[in-house]
Amino acid sequence: MKFALHVSVYALLLVLPLVQGSHTAQAEVLKIAMPEAFKPYTYQGDDGVWTGVDVEIGREMHTRMGLDVVYESLPWARQLAYAEKGLSAGILTVYCEDRKDFLVLSNESFYDIRISLFARQDVLKGRSVSSLEDLPDGSVVGIVRGNFYAKELARYPNLKINYSHNTELLMEQLYRKRIDYVMEEYLPFMYYTKEKNYSGVFSELMVYLEDRVCTAFSKTVFGDKTAQLAEKANEVIRQLKTEGFIDRVIMKYQN
Repeated sequence: MKFALHVSVYALLLVLPLVQGSHTAQAEVLKIAMPEAFKPYTYQGDDGVWTGVDVEIGREMHTRMGLDVVYESLPWARQLAYAEKGLSAGILTVYCEDRKDFLVLSNESFYDIRISLFARQDVLKGRSVSSLEDLPDGSVVGIVRGNFYAKELARYPNLKINYSHNTELLMEQLYRKRIDYVMEEYLPFMYYTKEKNYSGVFSELMVYLEDRVCTAFSKTVFGDKTAQLAEKANEVIRQLKTEGFIDRVIMKYQN
């Protein structure tokens, strides 16, 4: 694990107390894990540079914190493993309720999200769904592997869970009627709907749950200084909200 302190005097004063005593203090680059391509949050543009809602917010936050950061795109399970082992200093975005004992999350969230159930309009036939209990027995619900709400789905023995690697694959499976429903975050699902020219094909049946998105730091890397780093992140995120920075970034990718 490597990380580099910012060259400014301010950054040195900020970061050194946080990492003093950490086994990573002598390293050069602060590596932060983030999701693989997950539009509009994290993805590579035509120029090969990573961009998206989370990347823009993260870069501004880490810059203001005086941290020199490089982002590494990893599957969710590996993001967790790297943070636990100290191979990365944290995870760029985490559902705020998805807490692990080796992470310290910011209390201030980047933004709120909703996780919804989607289906093809042409197979609904006017069906009203207010709960997963309303779905027919044997219904196949697609979900991205590793998401914490998979445990919630497992509580419904009448449903079958189909795991996929990413949202784009889930949408294709739903489009081709290989699965009956998809449970996914609203913004990414709708973003891919427009990108694939599937507008008007799918409907949001219900909002299953709402959550917040926070950033997280690795206790393995920062030790007893992790909470101080998370508190500094809270302060910066509040500033970004007050200035309207986060709202502007989100609107940029919604349009």
